[in-house]
Amino acid sequence: MMNTENSVKDGNIMKISQLPSRTWYWLGMNYAKVPEDSFRLTKEGKIGLEIPEDVDYQAAKPDGAGLSGVKTGVGEDLTRLVEAAGVPVHKISLAEGVKQDTPVRINIGYEDGAEDANVVEIEAAENSSVYVSMSIHSAPESSGHAAVQIRYDAKENAKITLVQILRNGDDMSVMDDIGGNLADGADFHLIQVVLSGRQTFLGHYAGLSGKGSSMETDLGYQVKDSDMLDINYIADHTGRKTNCTINADGVLSGSAHKLFRGTIDFKKGCAGAKGFEQENVLLLDETVENKTIPVILCAEEDVEGDHGASIGKLDDETMFYLGSRGIPEDEIYKMMARARIEAVSAKIEDEALRDDVRAYLDGQEGNSYEQ
Repeated sequence: MMNTENSVKDGNIMKISQLPSRTWYWLGMNYAKVPEDSFRLTKEGKIGLEIPEDVDYQAAKPDGAGLSGVKTGVGEDLTRLVEAAGVPVHKISLAEGVKQDTPVRINIGYEDGAEDANVVEIEAAENSSVYVSMSIHSAPESSGHAAVQIRYDAKENAKITLVQILRNGDDMSVMDDIGGNLADGADFHLIQVVLSGRQTFLGHYAGLSGKGSSMETDLGYQVKDSDMLDINYIADHTGRKTNCTINADGVLSGSAHKLFRGTIDFKKGCAGAKGFEQENVLLLDETVENKTIPVILCAEEDVEGDHGASIGKLDDETMFYLGSRGIPEDEIYKMMARARIEAVSAKIEDEALRDDVRAYLDGQEGNSYEQ
């Protein structure tokens, strides 16, 4: 397993998924440390795209133009590795006023031994909207490491919806890194479902600079065996009357590890801003390790912020009610765990991607986006 904050002392180390404001070092939650020599990126991952007619698309050279300077949740050390890999930048653009309901579909598949990187940029002009569905996957027995970086720019009153399903192999390590900027009245909705993978890093930085801009995140995850999930979400409020909502709902079993960082940062000048974050974690075994750190930073007086977490096993009343109806205890936990994932996947409008989640939960691999 890759090393966390306190466990790496030597070597060339990346510091990723950093909290904007540090907490106690001994908690090991300020950032993750990853040895660079264990996370090489040498080529582009296999990618397939379905682009609707009204959407502009081009594969550009990684020349440092476009949105290359946008902040992301995993951070600068990963960006440096991705840029060094020299992979193409897949640019998706919408003209002013274009409302695209047919999904842009992106399929990223990893082979065994992957050292893959992929970069996608989404630019939505004024009063436009786009729905992007993304499947990130590898075979159950696969090993390797990979990174996906998504950069976005939503102009005035634009709306971007990004859906990601991650189902990766028993020895795959994947970094899923997102970041972007939101102008006046712009909206970004992120839906993520993590189904499998040895190590998964999720990062999202949302720059809420425009007046009345908003960001919503819905995350559903299951982490089992000795797998690890590391999450770093940052809502950076600089515009007036901005809004963010971060909801995470997950299940841990076996000896799984999970760390959730969720930061709502109210900067000076964001008067009237509102932020809310909530994580609900169901613990199926005594051997899991869960760390949750919801953070609110405040440099502005006229704001509203709320955060919370619900962590634990099913309550005795629920267990008694279901048990009295003849449902065995292990089946109760499986049923409740599935319900949490399905509650998030129900928000996915792309039926093909939603079917992939259902197929996986039914013990199949799901192949809607396979090439």
